[in-house]
This record gives sequence, C-alpha cells and structure tokens, in this order.
Amino acid sequence: MASNEIITIDGPAGTGKSTIAQLVARRLGWLYLNTGVMYRGLTYALLQLANDESVELTQDFIKRNVAEIRWDSSIKQDLSTLSCTTVFILENSEIADAELRTKEIDRNISLVAGDPIVRKACIGKQREIGSAGRIITEGRDQGSYVFTNAKYKFWLDATPEERARRRLKDYRKIGQQITLTELTEQIIRRDNADRANSAGVLVQSADAIVVDTTKLSIDEVVNEILSQIK
Repeated sequence: MASNEIITIDGPAGTGKSTIAQLVARRLGWLYLNTGVMYRGLTYALLQLANDESVELTQDFIKRNVAEIRWDSSIKQDLSTLSCTTVFILENSEIADAELRTKEIDRNISLVAGDPIVRKACIGKQREIGSAGRIITEGRDQGSYVFTNAKYKFWLDATPEERARRRLKDYRKIGQQITLTELTEQIIRRDNADRANSAGVLVQSADAIVVDTTKLSIDEVVNEILSQIK
C-alpha cells in the first residue's frame, strides 16, 4: 500500500471532520472512512446491553461484554457516496446511523473508545479497510497511530464554543434537547478525557498540517486541504 494513497483527517469533535473528509473524498474519487462510527456503534451496543442488565456502563462492563458484540466481517463500499462502513450487529439487529448521534452516546463514547480491547479491534478493522489504498480516513488518531505512513495528514481544530454551536444544530435535527453551555462543557470534558487517555485517543501527529476551521466555511476548508495535496 503506497503511503500517498492514504489521507488522514484528524481532530476533536465538532471540527467538521466528517463533512470535510467526505467532500475531499468525493472530489478525488476516493473512498471515505468514518472511524468515529465504529466507536459510536460499539458504544450504542454496549449501552443496550447495560440497559438490559440495569447496570452502569463501566470499564469492567466493557471488558466483560465487548466480545458479545459481532460486527459484519465484510467491508461494505457504497459507490454512490464513495464511503466505507462497518455494520455492528447486536441480537440480530443492525444499528441505524440515526441512533448513534444521541447525548447518551456522546457522554459515554470516550469510555468505550479508550478501552484497549476496543481500540485494538477497531484499529485492526481500520487498517484492513485502508489496505486497499485511495482512501480518506478521519478520526482522532489516524495520522498519529493508525496510518503513520500516510503522506498527507491534516488536523482540523476550532474553538470549543464554535464546535458546540455546530453540534447543537445536529442535536436539534434529531430532536435532542441540550443547551449550548451544557454542550460546550461536554465537549471540553471529552477533549480532556481523550487527551489524558493512556491509549492515546486524541493525538495530533507531529507532521500533520493544522487547519483552524473556526472562521472558515466548509468549501474553504476543503479547498485548503486540496491545495496542500500534490
């Protein structure tokens, strides 16, 4: 796999990674991999198991139950959107994407994503997908850990307040109620938890190109990234 056939786009939540990565992939005609969906899917499934047992989602619970969750071993490529997705299956039911964007998922995802067993499984799947090359992959550690040989690495950032405003719009679309202040505090807590995690969930690669998206439009960010790709 040639290093110039992988582009990584990392950064904290609410910086526009998913939208930007998808658009860049479309402009290049490459595949797009949203690694956050993997961790959201596992978080959802583990929360369902915890709710069934009327217990809290804890690190011990994750370790004891993560093996109960099966993911589809096939990589599904949707050529109409140029994206790759991994399907998580729990009790014979696929997890719908709309169910992965709730406040409960956001409150618990750092706990799940920071678990070494979870990360090992997800990173293995990510590298399996990326082995074909010609892929735009976005997440929090794609350039710093998962695809260290990627030729082009980007790190998107924005102020916590701006990121909270963007995420608030997403919540309102699905009818989730939360204040901007609460959301800003939640984003800061998640950043701190991810950065402090020994597994290195949120790590900026030393050779990544930093793009502050706070005052930029989506098109401006996309054009900036494309201008850096030789």
